[in-house]
Order: sequence, then C-alpha cells, then structure tokens
Amino acid sequence: MEEWRPIRDFEGMYEINANGTVRRLARDRYKWRQPNVLKGSVGTTGYRFYRLSGDDGSETDRAGHRLVAEAFIGPIPGDKEVNHLNGNKIDNRLQNLEIVTRSENVLHAYRTGLMVAPGTCGEVHGMSKLAEDSVREIRRRYASGGASLRNLAAEFGVTKTAVHRIVRGEGWQHVG
Repeated sequence: MEEWRPIRDFEGMYEINANGTVRRLARDRYKWRQPNVLKGSVGTTGYRFYRLSGDDGSETDRAGHRLVAEAFIGPIPGDKEVNHLNGNKIDNRLQNLEIVTRSENVLHAYRTGLMVAPGTCGEVHGMSKLAEDSVREIRRRYASGGASLRNLAAEFGVTKTAVHRIVRGEGWQHVG
C-alpha cells in the first residue's frame, strides 16, 4: 500500500507519494470521488512543476522534487536545496533526492557532467553532439554549395540553428 502525504499549504486538497505522484483530492458537495492524479508540466529549467489551486481560487506552481522532499524529509531550510542524485530532474522519487547546500549541488552537477567548467567547449563539453572534424566538414560542404542547412542538420543529428551558427562562425569558433 503506497503512502500518501498532504502537500504543505494544501492539506485536504492535494497529496503526494514517495514516487513523486501528485493527486488532487476530488470532492463535491455531496460525496467524495476518486482522487485525480496530476500530470504536471516540465518547465524551461527541466523540472516538473504542478499547478495547485487553493480554496480561494489562487494558483501556484510548485516543483515536484521539493514537494516530495517537504512531505517525506521535512521542511527545507532557506540555505538548502533539493538535489537529484541521478541527475535526472524529473525523477522525483524520494530515494533519488537529498537535501544539500548550493555548493554541494553545484559540485554534484560538475561531477556528473550536468555542468561543465566555464570556457569548456567543443568535443570536451559534456553535451556536445559533434566532433571538430564534423564541424569542419559542415563548413566545407556548406561553403561549396553542396548541402543545405536542413540536410546538414539531419545528417549530423543537430538542429538547423546549430548548423547555421557553425557556418556563420558563431559556434565552434575555436575550430579552424
């Protein structure tokens, strides 16, 4: 049997379990209905957020990982953050979360390759999809008129915008 705990400031309205599932306790004037599981949405930061509505009609977006931590670990001090141990920002299971300082969180991100040192670029960047030889090939083929931005993007597995930046010299500037 999974354990559901109330969400702080929304007690009696929303609950969360240790897997990060959020549900609204549906009720009407005459009877209780089945709870409604929320999907949430992934924001631009990569974290899953849930829009919670108060009895007064107000709405607030809350990050799923913080909801799990607050419900199962306890209040999070103002100088602490919630870290995802496996680096996956939408894996909000309790066993994947820990409370850390900002510096511990950043250090973890560097160790796991989620962040790279300032100035790190090219092939050594953890998120790079191209090698320097591929960048040279993209520039050569585009300059010769033999390939379009779209075709090069499809062939090399990057976006058309990335290819456009490469051929204009805005990306991969260190590659000659």
